[in-house]
Amino acid sequence: MHRNNNTLNNQLWLARKRIGLQQKQVAHLLGHRTTDQVSRYEKGLRLPGLKMFLQFEIIYGVPARILYREFYEDIRIGIETRAQSLKGIGHAYTASFQGSGSFSEFCAHEELLRNPNRSQAENDQIRRHIITLNNRQLGL
Repeated sequence: MHRNNNTLNNQLWLARKRIGLQQKQVAHLLGHRTTDQVSRYEKGLRLPGLKMFLQFEIIYGVPARILYREFYEDIRIGIETRAQSLKGIGHAYTASFQGSGSFSEFCAHEELLRNPNRSQAENDQIRRHIITLNNRQLGL
């Protein structure tokens, strides 16, 4: 696991800022009275349990594997390594993983694009995201 000074790297703060929420608002959505827990998660001082992972995914609209990309990659590499050591499963596992698409190329807006019933606000969000990516690519 990639830890710096006993912290777990994540994208929670960035995801929260991207959708314009304050820690207090996220704490309320999670059913917390204070921002203490949200702050600990964002700083990487605590690793969320499954329920909290899913709550963050719902609130931010970003899969947990993206919010905790390095943690996810460490787990994925460990499984791939162990799968390669097993006779018969190594090849089958590698083939199935490669067939599922590359998570490293995941875009949170991709799921929105697949929804034929998007709202105007979601279309605007996608448009802004594409413009930002284009400007970044052009160095603007």
